[in-house]
Amino acid sequence: MAVAVNTATSARGTASTLTFAHTTAGANKYLIVGVALRPGTVTVNTVTYAGVSMTRLTPDQVNGDVKCSMWELVAPAASGNVVITMSAAPTDGVIGGAVSFTGVDQTTPSSGVVKNATVSVTVTSVADDFVIDAIAVDELLGAVGAGQTQQWNLLQTGTRGAGSTEPGAAPSVVMSWASGTLPAHIGVNVKAAAAGGPFPPWPQRVFQSVLQPA
Repeated sequence: MAVAVNTATSARGTASTLTFAHTTAGANKYLIVGVALRPGTVTVNTVTYAGVSMTRLTPDQVNGDVKCSMWELVAPAASGNVVITMSAAPTDGVIGGAVSFTGVDQTTPSSGVVKNATVSVTVTSVADDFVIDAIAVDELLGAVGAGQTQQWNLLQTGTRGAGSTEPGAAPSVVMSWASGTLPAHIGVNVKAAAAGGPFPPWPQRVFQSVLQPA
């Protein structure tokens, strides 16, 4: 089963809580939320979707006073609000972007998290997976890289937050932007669910063959 992008939403603000609606549909669902904010002294305390706590994928990436954060949730509800709560009001702005996927491994949905302070991250991947990145910059951000689909790109006060997706490929996928001032960048591979076979599990097949009359 191949991973596919389902829906993408985003919002911006300057208050200590950012809330926006999101919906999901399909089978084997998975949700990623990227957060960009300034100043970097502000902490992203929690992210929830439809009242369910999301998990921080990796410690936040900080570059100067710019911060990027990424969160995940397996099997998200069909609809609800993304709620991002912070330790204080981000006076230079906060941007949140949410992307939901279908066809994702529900046990180990992600792998190969990469973060740095550049406009490019190289994420280990394979065919049928999908790669997503989130980037935070000080206002100026160049065009999204070739092969990527921009999912959000918003400016709030002095902060710009953006994110993109690209189908997985072996051995890796480069997620890049043409340029950016003080980039804080995170990328992750979204893993495909195993393809289902045409037959029932082995013990069930044996049991059926034993009961089959001669």
